[in-house]
Amino acid sequence: MVISQFYILSSRGDTIINRNFRSDITKGSVELFYRNVKYYKNGDPPPLFYLNGINFIFIKNNNLYFVMTSLFNVSPSYLLELLHRLLKIIPLIRIYFQRSIYKMKTSYYGL
Repeated sequence: MVISQFYILSSRGDTIINRNFRSDITKGSVELFYRNVKYYKNGDPPPLFYLNGINFIFIKNNNLYFVMTSLFNVSPSYLLELLHRLLKIIPLIRIYFQRSIYKMKTSYYGL
């Protein structure tokens, strides 16, 4: 696997989900990413950038940053496609969990 980290950040920079796959990048990469995106000088930051030896790939959707990091030279189209497919799956997961929570509520009321 070429992905070192995956995380989801809020628009304020708070980490919602963080997964470290390879443990080859320090935890400070989240702050490094957010500072670079927040204080980018020329309008919107590019979806791919290289900073301090780390490749950052991100998509902003619904005021959330979906970010992948890698130390390796990876095909950008591969990782962007992976992020786009992940964004398609997330609403389906949310619907599934809402249904299961509803079922659990009804079973608890039955007890």
